Amino acid sequence: MTMLVERWPEVVGERLAERIQAVAVRRRELLVTVDDPAWASQIAWLEAQLLERVEGIVGPGRIVAVRVRVEAVGGG
Repeated sequence: MTMLVERWPEVVGERLAERIQAVAVRRRELLVTVDDPAWASQIAWLEAQLLERVEGIVGPGRIVAVRVRVEAVGGG
């Protein structure tokens, strides 16, 4: 997970990495947080593309889904 967090800007791009953060991996599911519900919708549309990029970093089959949690700026 540490490698994925460190390389997260490679997955989503520098600008999006400021709004979409990888926070945990549980049971082959990547948990990301966003600061706006609109980003949650975008991630749903881009899940397959994100998983493909994540696979390039962590290896095939290690993460099979993305779960999104909306949080206020500052983690509240």
